[in-house]
Amino acid sequence: MDHRRSDNYRYYTRRIWGRAQNYDLTVNTEIGTEAVQNMIRELLEIKLNEAGSPA
Repeated sequence: MDHRRSDNYRYYTRRIWGRAQNYDLTVNTEIGTEAVQNMIRELLEIKLNEAGSPA
């Protein structure tokens, strides 16, 4: 299954499955829900500011 998934991913995205560069954010869920929410909120604010939109 993973090989087929990897092939499909490469076909549709022209990227290599599993590379860290393919992700904006990875989350260690062991840090807790509140910490994850804060991380996502901060990343969203950064991305919106980069795009020229007010957060």
